[in-house]
Amino acid sequence: MAMKNPSGRRRPRRRGAAGSGGQSLERSVLDAELGVAAAVGPALVELLELCWKADLAPLLIGRAGIGKSQITATVAERLNLGFISRDLTLMEPPDLVGLPQVKDGVTTFLPPEFLPREPGRGGFLVIEEINRAPRYMRACCLELLTSRRLGSYQLPRGWLPVACINPQSEGYDVEELDHALMTRFVQIQVTASVKSWTAWARANDVHPKVIEYVETVPHSLDESAGGVNPRSWTYASRALQAAGAELLERSPDTIVTALNGLIGPVHTTALLRLILGTELALKPGDILHDWPTSRATMNRWKKQGRLDLLAASMRAVLQWVRPEGVAEELRQDSRRCSRMRGFFKTLPGDLSEQARGCLLELGYTFLIDPATS
Repeated sequence: MAMKNPSGRRRPRRRGAAGSGGQSLERSVLDAELGVAAAVGPALVELLELCWKADLAPLLIGRAGIGKSQITATVAERLNLGFISRDLTLMEPPDLVGLPQVKDGVTTFLPPEFLPREPGRGGFLVIEEINRAPRYMRACCLELLTSRRLGSYQLPRGWLPVACINPQSEGYDVEELDHALMTRFVQIQVTASVKSWTAWARANDVHPKVIEYVETVPHSLDESAGGVNPRSWTYASRALQAAGAELLERSPDTIVTALNGLIGPVHTTALLRLILGTELALKPGDILHDWPTSRATMNRWKKQGRLDLLAASMRAVLQWVRPEGVAEELRQDSRRCSRMRGFFKTLPGDLSEQARGCLLELGYTFLIDPATS
């Protein structure tokens, strides 16, 4: 949904190394500022409130686990409205259309128990996964969502249908919805916001180290950039809180296995290092084989002032690259060479100058990023 920014605020600039460790501003933040998406948080709350007041059905389009239905429930509570949510992939036609009955020679259908019958204070009727469900289920559901009828059943006044789907272009096993159908909705691209999620997390007792990790690791909520969805971070917090310090010390493999299944091994290792205070300097192999994660770790260290770990990483890399044979192999491999240039470029201030001086002394100018020359 594209809307202009009415506040008159300046668009945020892309921050340089001093502000964000050389990372560009989060894509979700830029999309929200440009009006092409709404981040889960106050912006989406306002949009959903507007849709309810205007009686316009919203279609929330976003990745799994970012909180589309949860934020709708929050708005319902805020407005003192009812909230009903159903996953269409778990339903069969009778679950939605109801069972037939014959009265006075006429067949009618008894609507299912979950559908509201009285207007009352109104509310949100959320139908999830409509582009994942079988076509025969979509047909009857879409009548309810767009015409607000289902046979002889009429959705009471004050109840607003809401549809939630995953984007077709993100690798999900979904089907494209008809364009004419889509135009009946207020289409809202939903993104995850670190600022909004961490504010919610603090208010809901999420593990403080999980919050710290998400705040300091760039793109931690962006799955397309190696991050993890907000729901999985919340589940990781539950696992850590249930385990407690005793289990973490007595049987670390148990919590490692659980976290691996939620946030993946790379984030699990980094998160546990943060929790246990046992972070180690980066090795050359970390940079060559998983540069995005290594870069995120360096940026977090810069934000935390961990110059000791950054300096130790720099020394390890310079010692490794010193032999001419190693340097020549890097020169011949553009991908590995680019990652090493990225490492030296990401070093802060004095460390960057020290590394540059050492590389110039060795004659390894190919490892110095031209932008820093």
